[in-house]
Amino acid sequence: MQLSYLGIGFQSSATSSTTQKISSEQFLDRYAAGELDFAKVNLRESILNDVNLSLINLFGAELNGSILKRVNLARANLSMANLTGANLTEADLSGANLVWANLRNANLAGADLTGANLTGADLTGANLTGTTMPDGIVLSSSTSSNQSRDKLNPISKLISQLFTKNS
Repeated sequence: MQLSYLGIGFQSSATSSTTQKISSEQFLDRYAAGELDFAKVNLRESILNDVNLSLINLFGAELNGSILKRVNLARANLSMANLTGANLTEADLSGANLVWANLRNANLAGADLTGANLTGADLTGANLTGTTMPDGIVLSSSTSSNQSRDKLNPISKLISQLFTKNS
């Protein structure tokens, strides 16, 4: 299946319902060799700290429980990815496609989501402390986000409401 994201074409196995399990080392080697399409890859509980993965296609990827501290995922395609319980502390997700991504209980503390598309994303129980939201608003904590809710745009208001209801 041919996919396009930000004008970059990807050949994808997205029509398959199974995921391909690979090691962190194999993944990084393939990425370093220039491969960008990792649709439906299984990287559960991988440790990928301080890695530049900008523009990568991780459509439908299994990244639950992974540690992705300070990873650069700017303009990456993470639509329908499973990031349940992932640690994305200080990750750069600016301009990322997170449509229908599962971010339940993910740690996004200090992450940059400026310009990211979170349509349909599940942020239930996610830690958003210090996170820069798509509109540029920084959430300092669940209590202070209650106090500044009137200053948020509708998307950040909704995310803030979900965050404070579930914490």
